[in-house]
Amino acid sequence: MSSNYTIKEYSLRDADYYMDHVPETIIQKLSEEECEHLKQIFSSALPNASPKLIDFRFVTNLTFARYFFVLLVGKDRYKKRKMNQVAPTSHPYHPFGKFIHRLTAMLLLLTMNLVVSMFVISFIYIILRLCGFDLSVRSPSA
Repeated sequence: MSSNYTIKEYSLRDADYYMDHVPETIIQKLSEEECEHLKQIFSSALPNASPKLIDFRFVTNLTFARYFFVLLVGKDRYKKRKMNQVAPTSHPYHPFGKFIHRLTAMLLLLTMNLVVSMFVISFIYIILRLCGFDLSVRSPSA
């Protein structure tokens, strides 16, 4: 079965999207119950997004490359599915740790903001100096 629609953003894909990519010959061999079971398998395999405290994403297009920056801060709800996993996936969580994690996230975000701002200001300063503008502060002579 050829897909009658294309979804470029991965997070918007659902089980029907992947069912459309299964060849028609295979779909015809399956019963309705088997098709529904296959659709349920696709649904369970798709990751479920969890809300994050900070979800900061942006793209930088350079002439030679495209960079994606993603900063997610929040509880990790990803469960590793290992066959022989004996150790529990959850760890004891200290109440003070929540405050420290949020403080660290905010400091990281503020630091990134400061670094980007300094690069922008430095770039503007260099361009203005190259164009011949004198930006030095002079006290008025009396």
